[in-house]
Amino acid sequence: MNSISETNSDIEQYLSGEIIDNAFKFDVSFLSSEKTPKSRIETILEVTKGAKVLHVGCADHIELIDKKMKNNNHLHKLLMENCSFCLGIDINKDAIEYLKDNYNIDNIMYADIFAPDFKRSAEVFSRQWDYAILGEMLEHTNNPVSFLEKIREIFKGSVANVLITVPNVYSPLHVRFYTKNKLELINSDHRFWFSPYTLAKVMHESGIKIERLIPADPPSVFSFLKIMKFGKRAEPNQKAHLSSTLIGIGKIA
Repeated sequence: MNSISETNSDIEQYLSGEIIDNAFKFDVSFLSSEKTPKSRIETILEVTKGAKVLHVGCADHIELIDKKMKNNNHLHKLLMENCSFCLGIDINKDAIEYLKDNYNIDNIMYADIFAPDFKRSAEVFSRQWDYAILGEMLEHTNNPVSFLEKIREIFKGSVANVLITVPNVYSPLHVRFYTKNKLELINSDHRFWFSPYTLAKVMHESGIKIERLIPADPPSVFSFLKIMKFGKRAEPNQKAHLSSTLIGIGKIA
């Protein structure tokens, strides 16, 4: 079940700050698997199949929409096909209009969830939602705890769970690029890297009850070898805890 308590029975005491240990050894073996982890999109679709989903940040960058639609990996389109009902929200008005005009997607809305009048949106708050998806957002915020506290305050009573995806600091692609080439391979808009423990800690501090941590997105062998310039026989470690993405699922209490 990818539960932290499987290998860390006293984790709540550490997450709450009841115990402080500057050499705490967080056991991530609960993430490990003999099988290569699934992609981020496959995992999200598996978790949310048949659910009622609120997809925050649904539109994607407008310049990437056509390519993702062509390759059938635009997450919101796939969620529409996978969930019992899915409503998308995005602050990018141009991308919202592009999806409506070019792909006939109408279960999306332009809105700022932090605007004072958002709570009056009947389209959102007249329903009960199983999940709110926050994909690739937390690493772009200036204060992840404050951001999730606001999410919890806004959606408490309407959304049961949040599903958060973030980059894994222990991805071999980034770690080896850093150690071998002395370069940090990163999106220049990122403020944070996350590990399994720090993602759990941030969620806990925001008042979200962490339920599961799931590894996703194994490193691409082709990209790994190309960037690292390793020999043909070299392969990245595909163990699940070394995945490129971490998915946190927690209850909005």
